[in-house]
Amino acid sequence: MLIRDDFLDDVGSGLGEREFVFGKRGWTLSDVAIVSRGGNGIGRSVCLRYSRGGISVVILDHDGEGAERVKGEVVRAGGSAEVYLADVRNAGEIKGVVADVFRRYGKIDILANLAGGALMP
Repeated sequence: MLIRDDFLDDVGSGLGEREFVFGKRGWTLSDVAIVSRGGNGIGRSVCLRYSRGGISVVILDHDGEGAERVKGEVVRAGGSAEVYLADVRNAGEIKGVVADVFRRYGKIDILANLAGGALMP
């Protein structure tokens, strides 16, 4: 599926509109996406873009203030979003989030892993 997408401009990249291929099956209005580090920067832009496409967005971040701000933007634009606070380096926290998302939505269609971190010995 070829989609004209402008999310790069949302972060002020100046790159303009680009074409992206998002899988063979495309998106549906019932899709659910988890976006790690969705409360800022590129993660914010991905959340906004997914929500414009009708995808329910799960904003996973350790920054509660940023995540809630993005959730507000998504909801004001007519989308659906939930916030989960977790550290992607903590497997227990992530398992809890995934289990809760499955209980709530019954599935996870998209995982956008935009968080990074190092595990210290």
